[in-house]
Amino acid sequence: MPEDIPTVEHDPYAVLAREHRLIERALDVLGRICEESRRTRALDAADARQVIHFMREFADRTHHLKEERILFPAIESASFFPGCGLISEHKLGRERVKGMAEAVERSSQGDAEGVRAFRRQAWSFIGLLREHIAKEDDCLATVVHRTFSSEAGDRLSREFEDLERRELGEGVFE
Repeated sequence: MPEDIPTVEHDPYAVLAREHRLIERALDVLGRICEESRRTRALDAADARQVIHFMREFADRTHHLKEERILFPAIESASFFPGCGLISEHKLGRERVKGMAEAVERSSQGDAEGVRAFRRQAWSFIGLLREHIAKEDDCLATVVHRTFSSEAGDRLSREFEDLERRELGEGVFE
């Protein structure tokens, strides 16, 4: 274990944990959309599309890419990292988001089954991502803190910022 454990400003996991809290807020909104669609038997397509956009652009394109392209390879090169099925959960999440998007389009064309399909995909996605985040906050945070010094943490944090700038541009989700 490195002697120099990263502080918050040098902690790449702190960046990911902050992002987890934002993703959890979006999951709360998604749950409310599902409840409203159950109550009204209609889907607010605009709200659903907005959450889907956030999940694709922020949760997947920004957050998951930081893990898949930067953090996981860095852990693997520095120590043993079992992965805990995290990447396969990212892939399953992408499938659920795609299913939600398809269901929104079906419901927008008047297909009542599209509303129910949206709810099924959304509730499955919410459960998957909440468990996934809990696993990362518990297991992955410990691995990061045991593996990287402050210097290495700084380097990873800079790489996260660079990836976010390249993928999304400056301050898109700030």
